[in-house]
Amino acid sequence: MQIASLLNSYPDWFDRFLNYLEVTFWQDQHQPDSKTPAFYVYKPYPSSVSGKQLESWIKLQEKALSPYKNGSSFSIPLKKGVAIWTAKDAFDGIPETATQNALEDGTWYVKGESLAYRQVWKNSVMHSCESIPVSGLPNDVISINDTSVSNSWAQSRKVDDFIKSPTFGFAIVGLLAGVLALWLVTAFVVQSIEINSLDNKMSALEQSLGDTLSARDAFQRNSRQYEQVRSWKDELGHLPPTFARVVSVVQEQTKWIAGKIRWQSKTLTITLFSKELDITTLVKNLEDTGLFENVSIRPQDGANLWTLEVIVRD
Repeated sequence: MQIASLLNSYPDWFDRFLNYLEVTFWQDQHQPDSKTPAFYVYKPYPSSVSGKQLESWIKLQEKALSPYKNGSSFSIPLKKGVAIWTAKDAFDGIPETATQNALEDGTWYVKGESLAYRQVWKNSVMHSCESIPVSGLPNDVISINDTSVSNSWAQSRKVDDFIKSPTFGFAIVGLLAGVLALWLVTAFVVQSIEINSLDNKMSALEQSLGDTLSARDAFQRNSRQYEQVRSWKDELGHLPPTFARVVSVVQEQTKWIAGKIRWQSKTLTITLFSKELDITTLVKNLEDTGLFENVSIRPQDGANLWTLEVIVRD
C-alpha cells in the first residue's frame, strides 16, 4: 500500500516548486503502471474523521472496498476524498489513470498504453473508472499521452512525505544554522578587515602628525597639572590672606602676641596672648567679614592665653 501526503492546500507557486523537486529527485520512482488491471473507487471523507484518524480510515477503506482477498492497493488522499486503486497482483509503479490529466465533467472513454477505461469525472476528480476491452472503444476515445507527476490530477509525491519526516526538520535546522554561521563568519571577517584598515589609518595619521601630537599631549598634561594645583588651592584655601585678615581684625581691638599657628583644610588655629581681649566683639568682627564659616575662641590654662580658630568659607 502507498499513501500520499495529506498536505493538499499548498499555494500554487509552492506546489509548482514541489513538483519541480519531485521530478528532479524522485522521477524514477513515478513510473506509471499501464499493464496491471485495477479496480477503482473514489470515497468522500466522512465529516467526523480528521488528522491521524484519516490515515487509519483510508487503510480500512482499502481493505473493505477491495474485491481481492490478498491483492495490493494504491491510494491517494485528495482534498475531499480518497482515490483507491486495488489489484489482484502487485502494482509495478503508479496506476496510469492516477497520472493522467484531469478531464471535464462527464463520461469519457480513455485508452492507455495497453488498457482502456470508461471514466466519470466531476470537478476535476475521477469518480468512476471501469476497465473495458480495447476492442469496444468508440471513435471519440481519449488517449493518455502525458503521464507525469507535474500534470497528474491525483498527485502522489515523495517530496510531501519528505516534508513531514524528521529528516526535513533536521535539514531546515541545519540550513538555518549554516546560514547563521556563514553570517557570523562573514561579519567577523568584515569587522576584522575594517579594524585592521582603521588601525593602519591611525598609524599613518600618527606618523604624519608626529611632533604635533607630542606637543598636544605635553600641553594637555601641563594643563591638567595646572588645574590640579589651582583646584587644590581653591579647595584648601590660601593661608596668607586668611592670616592677614585675622591679624587686622584682632589688631583693631588690642595689642597681642601670636604663639603657635596651624593651617589645615581651610582651618586656621592661632594661639595668642592678650591682656585686653573682648571675646564677644572679636568673634562678631570676624564673622562680619563674611570670610569665615565658623569662628571660635577659647581660653587656655595660662593667664591671658587664648586659642582662636576660624574656618574659611567655601
